[in-house]
Amino acid sequence: MGKRWGIGFGLVLALAAPALAQDPPGLYPAGLCAAFWQGRIAYAESSALLGSDPTDRSRAARFRDAALRLSGAGEDAVDAYIAERREMMVGMFDAMIAHDDAESRALHDRLAQTCASFGETQPETRGFN
Repeated sequence: MGKRWGIGFGLVLALAAPALAQDPPGLYPAGLCAAFWQGRIAYAESSALLGSDPTDRSRAARFRDAALRLSGAGEDAVDAYIAERREMMVGMFDAMIAHDDAESRALHDRLAQTCASFGETQPETRGFN
């Protein structure tokens, strides 16, 4: 894996907080959830520490579809938003799994719950989580 996070992921997220606070309407949480699942896929593909789940790609695509619908932004804008945050998610998974970072575990658990709860309210993701 190319990037290794030597500091707690909480610090990385704190540094990224201004960008997250300015999320365009409709991209949070759908786009962030797409990034969460894409980050899980990327980490699983690059690390023997996390197994892949065959439903992750579908989950990521469904949340991306919800972000497209809710935001009204074009595909390029939505994909750029997701790609930027996907890298943060890869870092979160690495910190949580490879480095046993408690802040990253807590963040992961909050994001997973947010995505599950939000997913039940959207037609693209309802009943899939």
